[in-house]
Amino acid sequence: AAHPEVQLEVVDVQYYRDVAGSVSSVPTVIIDGARTVTGVISEQELLGLLQERSSQTYVQQTLTSMLEAGRMADLAPLLSSGPGQKAFCTILSNSTMQQRIGLMLAAEETLSANPHALDGAVPQLLPLLENQDAALRGDTADLLGRIGAPGAKEALTRLLSDGHPDVREVAEDALSMLRRPS
Repeated sequence: AAHPEVQLEVVDVQYYRDVAGSVSSVPTVIIDGARTVTGVISEQELLGLLQERSSQTYVQQTLTSMLEAGRMADLAPLLSSGPGQKAFCTILSNSTMQQRIGLMLAAEETLSANPHALDGAVPQLLPLLENQDAALRGDTADLLGRIGAPGAKEALTRLLSDGHPDVREVAEDALSMLRRPS
């Protein structure tokens, strides 16, 4: 806190729940309003996290940390950005089921705040429709339907002949949710 470029805010969540927002674990360190670390960390660990801000994987690590901390509602600004969407798609492509559920909840929160927020992610999501994992294909198809981007129509139409019946059903539902091209 003694460094001039560091702003420290201590919030007692027991008394100031409205200020604490979605923070539910104590202690929680939030860097730049996004990167979330729960539990006690040393000064060296904090310095390391601050130095990571310039790394190529920082946005992906930030998104992962927010998902793990359950900060779905706080993810909309990050997911609305190009780097956030790229990180989202990278994590989704290699996700565990638990991560995928968190990503889908975060996407839902983001889309409810701004229905066009994830339009820019569509080109990065389309290749996931060809993944070997049927659950990932289905979840991606569902997400593309929720995004509603008409640019996904051709790829979703191809899924109507997918070898997995659940994927075909999700693709059909997703096609019905697409917006009309403008």
